Order: sequence, then structure tokens, then C-alpha cells
Amino acid sequence: VSTMEPIKRELVYEVIRVKTNNINALGQYPLQSDSLYVEGYTVPPIVTVPVEESNPTTYNVTFIVDGLSIEEIQDNPSQTATMIASELTDLFENSRINATFLTCVVESFREEVVNSTRVTAKCSFQNMSTMEPINREEVYAVFSEKTDDISSLGPYQLQSYSLYVNDFNVQPNVNVPVPIEVTKPIKYNVTFIVDNLPIEEIQANPLETATMIANKLTDLFENSSINATFLKCAVKTFREITHQSTRVAAECSFQNVSTMEPIKRELVYEVIRVKTNNINALGQYPLQSDSLYVEGYTVPPIVTVPVEESN
Repeated sequence: VSTMEPIKRELVYEVIRVKTNNINALGQYPLQSDSLYVEGYTVPPIVTVPVEESNPTTYNVTFIVDGLSIEEIQDNPSQTATMIASELTDLFENSRINATFLTCVVESFREEVVNSTRVTAKCSFQNMSTMEPINREEVYAVFSEKTDDISSLGPYQLQSYSLYVNDFNVQPNVNVPVPIEVTKPIKYNVTFIVDNLPIEEIQANPLETATMIANKLTDLFENSSINATFLKCAVKTFREITHQSTRVAAECSFQNVSTMEPIKRELVYEVIRVKTNNINALGQYPLQSDSLYVEGYTVPPIVTVPVEESN
């Protein structure tokens, strides 16, 4: 109709996709989710790499509580343990490391002097492939900040230099070097197209393929000029481009240290370009030379105009 916008194939595709519950069923007919084409148009499937979770990281956290005698605890050790564990849980759940915190459990009490008791607890944190692991120094620093320099944990008065996380402790009157301020890591989305890697081959074991490509990226950066701040690369998704080509989307992280220049996306791009022989190959994976993007940044190809030779 001349008075209406013409219907495009993309719109027809989207209507069918929505009305068939994401290409799941047409009435009583079950559909293959990647089989819909409208006049040759389709949307290739995205393969998401599953997130690996390893065993949690557990730290022994010990500290001395003043004004808490061992006799008072012996009347009801379970109740005292529950109260102190609850204070520890509130501390970490309201801290900057709450995303990976799991639990704290008080395991034992030991008398230090008549009116002081050492508490031993175990605190656990998730160890996830998509997040930086929590180290003992960071647990110590968070505890110190949230207890007003190891002064009080809720109603409990603490001895300020009694805190140990595993065997880590900061003692007074020791010349401690000025700490380097480390803020949140800088993360860049790195995407590129691999030739001769069909999506069907990846779907057989996406985690294995993701690990292999992530290892190649890790080797690349660890042997580069920016290895001092490199942390890790993790492959997030695969998307089919053609039958034999797949776009890989990875996330690469770098430390953001106050004593060093922050790593910029242009530098990350240049390091990958050089280390892949001008975006030619990542290890055994052949690359499309114009497919590399780092957080949206790319360098368009240069078209050379041939020189005409006159008579």
C-alpha cells in the first residue's frame, strides 16, 4: 500500500520469532531454534561460555576480644560463636568484597589473659573465573576498615594489632612501605573473527574452545610490553559469521595501579596486532585481518591507490 511503510524481511523474522516463543513451537509443531530464514535473512545463534566455579577460598581469621572472659563463653559457647559470626557476616556483606563473600563460622575460643579471648573463625569466598580472586591482604584491609582500625566488631572490643588472616598481620612500629593504590581492574571487550572454526565444532565443547583461545590471549599479553599490569583474559561468547567463521568475544583485564600509566584500548589493540603478525593468526587460529576491535576501537584498513604510469 502506497500510504504505509513496506514490510521488511527483518520485521517478518522478528514477528515469527516472538510469536513462536523464540522459534520454539508453531502451534503443535516443535521448531528447531536456528532454522528460521525469511528471504535468506536469519539471526545466527550465540554460544555462551559457561562460567566455571572452583572450590571456595577459605581464610582463617583470628583476633583478640577484650572484656570477654573464657568463663563467660563456656556458659554458652554456641551462642557466643553465633553472635560473633553474625557480626563478621554483616561486616563482609556490607563491604566492597561482598560479591564473592559466602560465610563466616567461628571455630574456637582460646584464653589470652584473664579477661581477653582469642577468636578463630573461617571465612569463605567464591572463587569464580569471571572475577578476580580475593587475597588475604584484601580480607585483612576490609576487616580493618570496617572495625575502625581493628577497634571494635559490633559490641566487641578488639585488640588493634591482634588480627591475623591466615598468617598475614600488620604490626605497629614497623617501617611498612607506602602501599600502592590498586583500584578496580581495567577491563576491555576484545572481539575478532576466527576463520576455519565453524560454530558446530564449538558447540560440541564450548568451554574447551574458550579455554584454548583464552590461553592464547594470555600467552600473548604475558609476553608483551604490557605484561606488568596484565591480569587475565576470559572468552565470553561465540557468534557465527559464516559457515566456517566465528566471532569471538573476550574480556581482558589489566591492573589499574597508581604508580603506572593506565593501559589504554589503543595500546591493547596495537599489542594484539603486533603479536598476531598484523592480525593474521592467534596461535593455530587464523584471523580476519580487519576484524579486531578493542572496546569498539579499530584501525580501518588502508586502501592504496595504484600509481598510474604515463608514457
